[in-house]
Amino acid sequence: FPHLAVTCEVLNKKGTFFLPQGEIMAQCSIGAVADSDLFVPEQNTTYTPEVMRNMFWTVGFVNSLQMIEDPKLRAYILEHISRRNGFLGYIIGAFRRNYTLFHNNALNRAFIRQACTPWQRIKFDWACLLLRIITLFKKEKSPVSNRK
Repeated sequence: FPHLAVTCEVLNKKGTFFLPQGEIMAQCSIGAVADSDLFVPEQNTTYTPEVMRNMFWTVGFVNSLQMIEDPKLRAYILEHISRRNGFLGYIIGAFRRNYTLFHNNALNRAFIRQACTPWQRIKFDWACLLLRIITLFKKEKSPVSNRK
C-alpha cells in the first residue's frame, strides 16, 4: 500500500483531494485483456504464490490508515469506508475471506479490531459473530482429486 502513505501524508498536512462525482471505471474485470507483461491471461489461475497466500488486503489497508495522525479523521474514514454499505457492510464483505481463505484467522481479526473506535468494535464483533454463524451452516467442499 505505498500509495496510501502519500495519501495519509496529504491528510496529515490538511491537504485536499479531488473526488469525482461518478465512477472512474464503470466496470472492472480481472479477466480483462491487458497489453501489459504483468498480466498473462493464459496463466494458471489456481496457483497462488506463497507470499500471497497469507496476505489479507483488508488488514493492510486498515493498518495503513494508522498513518493518519488525527484519530477522529481516521475513525471517520473507517466508518465511511464503503459509500453504499459503510463500515459494517465493508467488514462483512471483506471478512468473508477471513473465514473462507484464512480459516477465521485471529490475528487478522485482532489487527482490524485494534484500529476501531469502541462503537466500531461493537459493529466489528457483531459482523464476526454473524459470519461465524453463516459459516457454521456452509458445507466445506471436498477437494477434487486429479485421477487419470
